[in-house]
Amino acid sequence: DELPAITPRGTRVAVVGAGPSGLATARELAVAGHQVTVYDELPYAGGTMLIGVPAFRLPREALEMDVRLVERLGVRFVFDSRSGSDLTCDQLRERFDAVAICAGAMNAVPLDIPGHDLEGIQYGVDFMKRANLGEPLTVGEDVVVIGGGYTAMDSSRTALRLGARTST
Repeated sequence: DELPAITPRGTRVAVVGAGPSGLATARELAVAGHQVTVYDELPYAGGTMLIGVPAFRLPREALEMDVRLVERLGVRFVFDSRSGSDLTCDQLRERFDAVAICAGAMNAVPLDIPGHDLEGIQYGVDFMKRANLGEPLTVGEDVVVIGGGYTAMDSSRTALRLGARTST
């Protein structure tokens, strides 16, 4: 809990993205003495750790503790700020000495199979984002998940927690 001795440099750095990469970058820059402001389109810090990983696998308290430690270093967070529309690169370059782009890749990659766009089809990344942000979700009685990675397994387990009878 002891904070490192920080010698201010008088430079301002914008970090775009408050996910794992953005948090790590902001921490290191702050410890090096830079004034850091982190921008993110989500209402909270954490990125994939927050919207991609369910709380039963990554407790929110652990994530919140990491964010608070970064804040204690003097890092400022600006949420609900979408880069490109709410905030442009030109605007950031005018206000800051440097800009670090740490934006994630949370867009689903559509399957190239017939029926990928049928009603009821949800991509795991989108499903987990909606579930983790507490948005309303409806799952069927029987859920089929295509895939076998972390997102697929998290989607399957989350569907069961949301009321699905089976998830295969």
